[in-house]
Amino acid sequence: MGEYNVFSGQRAFEFNLRKNFNYPAHFERGAELLYVLDGEIKITIEDHTALLRKGSLALIFPNQMHHYISDADNYVFYMVFSPEMILYYNKTISRKEPASPFLSPEQVHPDILYIIRSLIPEEILAGQLPFSYKPDMGASSPGVTYKNIHFDPGLMIGYLHIICSRIFPCLSLTDAQFEDRGQIIQKALTYIHNHYTESITRDHVARAVGTSRYYLSRIFTNKLNTNFNTYVNTLRIIQAKKLLEGGSSITEACFQSGFDSQSTFYRVFKEISGTTPKKYLEQL
Repeated sequence: MGEYNVFSGQRAFEFNLRKNFNYPAHFERGAELLYVLDGEIKITIEDHTALLRKGSLALIFPNQMHHYISDADNYVFYMVFSPEMILYYNKTISRKEPASPFLSPEQVHPDILYIIRSLIPEEILAGQLPFSYKPDMGASSPGVTYKNIHFDPGLMIGYLHIICSRIFPCLSLTDAQFEDRGQIIQKALTYIHNHYTESITRDHVARAVGTSRYYLSRIFTNKLNTNFNTYVNTLRIIQAKKLLEGGSSITEACFQSGFDSQSTFYRVFKEISGTTPKKYLEQL
């Protein structure tokens, strides 16, 4: 699914900055942290919903369904990481879940803020620009450089241990209830996130997860408060924006994100984003 489906190995890690961040319901095989740098964002994690304001933080454990809604301007930092990267906390993250996954600004330790500001180039933070970085965390890599900024794998792992050591004392942890997560929902969303750039239909997904197209429709309506086409198109537009931000042309972004015609791409882009691809490019 593009940036979110990053766990091809055991030492996967990435971090991102986004303005006015929206993302539909999804699962991660790893853990995800979101920190609000500015504005506010609505987050739902399983049965927990909160409006996080500047300085607040959320930690999503593996296999928890969650989504983001931006009804107002915001600027957020989020990272996704494999629990295997932090051996001391691996079992805890893999087997537990927080009773409440949110931290208030007063609970966020200064060490976490220092790490966030250490990871992001100063000119990116100052300009509140979109930013995405997925280092090569392979064992053979001594480090990665982005615009003269060096990222060392050992340092990244150290940062993650510090972050967890500062967050976990603020959380009340319980045993993860995997059996209650809704396996069909998780299978369906995982399949869609792996195939949304292809020509997939509701029938394709229903067959892949072993259910009927009608039951799948009820899941989207009753559990996700959306329909199948809107969900898939939202993922495609998110990916198209990332491609545009990375220098792709509008035509390239259209077809590489899963649309089969530019007219459909323009229409859906305007419906979901409130602007055209051309105007979006001009605003970057």
